[in-house]
Amino acid sequence: MLKRVKYSILLILILLVGCPQHRQDQVQPEVEHTTEAILPEHVLSELTVPANVLNSPNVKGQFTLAGEPKDTETRNLTRLQNIAYIAAYDEVRNCPAWVVFRIPSNVQFFDYHRFNFRTDNRTQSQVKTSYYTNSGFDRGHMAPSYGIYAFFGEQAERETYFMSNICPQTGELNRVRWKQLEQLIAGTHDGNNENFWAKQYGELWIITGPIYEGDVEFLTSTTPNIPDIEIPDKFFKIVIGVDEANSEIYVLSFIMPNSTDHSVTRKQMKEYLVSVDAIEEATGLDFFTGLNDNIEEELERTVQTEIWPIGPSS
Repeated sequence: MLKRVKYSILLILILLVGCPQHRQDQVQPEVEHTTEAILPEHVLSELTVPANVLNSPNVKGQFTLAGEPKDTETRNLTRLQNIAYIAAYDEVRNCPAWVVFRIPSNVQFFDYHRFNFRTDNRTQSQVKTSYYTNSGFDRGHMAPSYGIYAFFGEQAERETYFMSNICPQTGELNRVRWKQLEQLIAGTHDGNNENFWAKQYGELWIITGPIYEGDVEFLTSTTPNIPDIEIPDKFFKIVIGVDEANSEIYVLSFIMPNSTDHSVTRKQMKEYLVSVDAIEEATGLDFFTGLNDNIEEELERTVQTEIWPIGPSS
């Protein structure tokens, strides 16, 4: 069990910065936020902030909590806003640098089925699904197809099949631990619509994307003349929740290797837990930019040692 960590923060320390919202010209649906679940004290490490700050549109948004990730490396990123997620597409590596989305508590749609992958004409390289054919890599979703469908419907799910939402993932990662983490967050389409984190702990905000380290490796395919699609070495996922009753933010953050080696891809889920600081260092992204730096640092330095349980807390 973890020791409950609390940081009492004065309202005057809060600086509502917020990322500029360069939105596509489309109408977004009204969003109702629900976070009524009771949180188990022995597994959550959280930051206490004033309630009016959590409810500010600069902090608690439709897709993000405390702002969109900020790129510190001046990459060529195209911001792509969809019905239920935003992707910052890296036009050089031809993968999203980050994807953000929100998972509510209650499943709304139940007739899940998959769709074909499709080119996103909003991107410069316009990657085709055929570029992954016989490459040895899965088309790995960043915004999950089922998680988006279950809460936002078919049209929103169709947008998760844009190739701008896809990175090369090994089947060993994509079909095992990555899939299991998605299911812990948002449930599954096979009838498990009760035992998942958003249902138990309230709506969650997710930030996810690739990590590149060491030598550069590109996707190879039987399709000729494909653009350079860089293969990530690892992937990250940050899961953010709010306990409105106690005005607290709580976080789990993971790094998982994009490997075919079972010895590194099939560890216990808790062994992939890291600090948000570690993800920032690995990605060159700055998270929680809607908070004052002092508060941001407190939130990002903590490393959980256990994942949140499913079922009644003990």
